[in-house]
Amino acid sequence: MVDYFKSFVLTSRNVILNGAIGTGKTLLAKELAEAITGDTDKLNHPHWELMVFTPSTCYEDFMEGLRPVRDVKGNIGSERKDGPFKAFCKKALNDPEQNYVFIIDNINHCNLTEVFGELVYAIEPALRGVEGKVRTRYQYLDEEGEFKDGFFVPENVFIIGTMNEIDHSAVPMDYSMRRRFAFKEVTAVSRIDMWDGNIDNLKDVALSKMNAINAAIEQIPGLNSAYHIGPSYFLKIQDLHGDWSELWHSTLIGLVAEYLRGMPDAQERMQEVVDAYNMA
Repeated sequence: MVDYFKSFVLTSRNVILNGAIGTGKTLLAKELAEAITGDTDKLNHPHWELMVFTPSTCYEDFMEGLRPVRDVKGNIGSERKDGPFKAFCKKALNDPEQNYVFIIDNINHCNLTEVFGELVYAIEPALRGVEGKVRTRYQYLDEEGEFKDGFFVPENVFIIGTMNEIDHSAVPMDYSMRRRFAFKEVTAVSRIDMWDGNIDNLKDVALSKMNAINAAIEQIPGLNSAYHIGPSYFLKIQDLHGDWSELWHSTLIGLVAEYLRGMPDAQERMQEVVDAYNMA
């Protein structure tokens, strides 16, 4: 699976892994970053970086902005500082033979058009390199450095985002941003490899129950495959010593109840899901 997605990322340059909750999208993004950069040390990976977007993330947090500084006399002022993405691109620019991967977890948890600003143009896959050069919001304060004459995304930088469109914190992504990313769905069934070496003796039953509960969820009006429950939720069964009833009550029921919140027939629908789970 990693090899398949790796080829997709290298070809598309900007990729969003979209999928149901618990499908291990962030883990897959890290595995892809390791495969693309060669950085396999979990604690030391100079060629890939992860940033988590939240509803409060803004342009200054991502690209560049004015930040408070204290001078030698203790006076507080402000100074232009690179954000994580611009600093990352500077490293990549000075190391052109090495692939670099920037992961944005929960990429749809903020207003992307505001966060990316003029980078909406610069991240265009066909405009990697100087051809995509733009003047940034604080360009006039950047008197030195690699991008003093304009910013561009180096050709050896790849962006991987993760998202779940049904998340309560999700913000709709406008078409200009969507056009610049290739979307790849990560399904629950496609990620059961995370069970290998963890619940080997229980994975057949886990797969049966996961498929049953997801089929039941998909039959509920208003719900679809985006509401599937991914395999990471079933990893806890090992700690529960194979007690499937306890897994349901401690881990799964709360999520299903949230899906059904506000539905007039929520109790009946919950029973349908419970029955499907128990009979599998």
